[in-house]
Amino acid sequence: MNALTVAKFGGTSVADYAAMTNCASVIKGNLDTRLVVISACSGVTNLLVELANGVADLERQKALLTQLADIHFSILKQLPDNPSVSAAVNQILDDVATFAAAADTAPSDKITDSLVACGELMSTHIFTHLLNTQGLDAVRFDVRDVLKTDDVYGKAAPDLIETSHHAQTVLRPLCEEKVVVTQGL
Repeated sequence: MNALTVAKFGGTSVADYAAMTNCASVIKGNLDTRLVVISACSGVTNLLVELANGVADLERQKALLTQLADIHFSILKQLPDNPSVSAAVNQILDDVATFAAAADTAPSDKITDSLVACGELMSTHIFTHLLNTQGLDAVRFDVRDVLKTDDVYGKAAPDLIETSHHAQTVLRPLCEEKVVVTQGL
């Protein structure tokens, strides 16, 4: 494979089931699309940032967590059941609750980075499942396995040499076999 097409879909493009289905149609319309980068569902990042800033009101914190779950499970309800995808989304939601509790006592750039990443982690699980139900051979890929940065939370700089090496040795071969869905962290 010499060239590959990369599709990037922002939050509004993956806001709900109908929007994700439209994105799947775009991918199916161009079989050269081998790498799909998606954002968190519309509004999710704002909810995660609010949690990262620390929410002392436990009722408000619970409402935000419920809203996050509702956004993701409203999409999953429209797809054939896949226990591993539901379990993955639930695990990420548990992580969000843990990070939110930590942010309530001591907000930090590290917690913010961890929380904000959760939105894209959930959407990639769901979108990969949707693509597979539509007949595409898709696999979810955690971009953190190739994207290497320094340890400056909140303003991390990529290590372009290491990232390029991992992208060429790990990600590119996978793109030759499947449609790869990853995060735009």
